Amino acid sequence: MSAHTPGPWQCGGRFITANDGGRIVISATETIPVADARLIAAAPDLLAALQDLLRIADGSEPCVGEGYGIKLNAARGAIAKATGAANE
Repeated sequence: MSAHTPGPWQCGGRFITANDGGRIVISATETIPVADARLIAAAPDLLAALQDLLRIADGSEPCVGEGYGIKLNAARGAIAKATGAANE
């Protein structure tokens, strides 16, 4: 499996744009539905948040302290980005 384009990604029009300015083309002819674009753009953030939370769940990282709260907030932010709640 090849590595994905590093995040963060932003959505807009027919493209999802990577942090380095590169475009991840989704549709050459149609605008992506907003809800779909948000979910796709949030994918790198959601993956990172899930990986962090799994490390906590399997005991390889502690579930206490400032780092834990930061990871929970990152997960909440990723979910908000995916659902559009970050823009409300």
